[in-house]
Amino acid sequence: MEAARSYLRASADVGPVAELAAERFQRGDYARAAELSRLSFARDKSFKSHTFLGWTLAKLGEHAEALPLLRTAVELNPDSFWGYYHLGYAYKYAGRPSEAAVMFREVLKRRPDYPEIEQELRSTGR
Repeated sequence: MEAARSYLRASADVGPVAELAAERFQRGDYARAAELSRLSFARDKSFKSHTFLGWTLAKLGEHAEALPLLRTAVELNPDSFWGYYHLGYAYKYAGRPSEAAVMFREVLKRRPDYPEIEQELRSTGR
C-alpha cells in the first residue's frame, strides 16, 4: 500500500494502481482491492472508477458505501449496460430483489438476450 501511495504522490497516472486493484480483485482479495481502488478513486472520479470501487465494496458486503457509488456510475454513463449490471447485483447482495430486478431489466434494454440476466430475473420472480 505504501508503494502505491508513494507512486501516486509522484505521478498523476492512476492506471498502475487501478491495475493492481484489479489484479487483487481477480485473486479474491477484495479488501486489498478496495484499499487500492480508494487510492485511485481519490483522483479519478470516472464511470470506471465508480463502477470498480462500488463493485468491490458490494463484494465485501459494504452496501451502504457501494450502492451510491454504483448509482453514480449509472448516472455518469446511462447508456452502458455495465453500470446497471453491477448495480443490479449489488442490490441483490444487499437483499433488495425489487431494485435488483429493475436494474436487470435495464441491462436487457441495453443488451438483449443476456441469458445470465434473464435467469436472474426469473429467480427473483419479477
